[in-house]
Amino acid sequence: MKISFLSLDQEQNKTYFVSEAVKENNTYIFLDNSTENVIIYLTIEDESIYIRRTGEIEMFMHFKEGTTQKSSYKNKLGLEFEFQTQCTKLTVSDKKILIWYDMLMNDGFTSSFKLSLNIMN
Repeated sequence: MKISFLSLDQEQNKTYFVSEAVKENNTYIFLDNSTENVIIYLTIEDESIYIRRTGEIEMFMHFKEGTTQKSSYKNKLGLEFEFQTQCTKLTVSDKKILIWYDMLMNDGFTSSFKLSLNIMN
């Protein structure tokens, strides 16, 4: 199967790619074609989505609509920080995942994002 990944921030900066994916139980696994040597694990559990990126970047994000969750980022160059994701909309179907969230750092607003993942068999 293939997954198309689209991330848009509040300034309309766009990250878009299509990647081959496999599904293991409730987790989609695919290459992050926007960054070298990074694999994305997207897990759907109950009313939450977990996104973990591994490789050159180690990142974890948790999304649950109407809540604020702890997240983290670390890269091979030594940049490391914690942040929060405040999920304002979360929609999951067999073919599409939509996540709208605000990124918060140091208890302050940083940016708004919209993630859209389309699952193509």
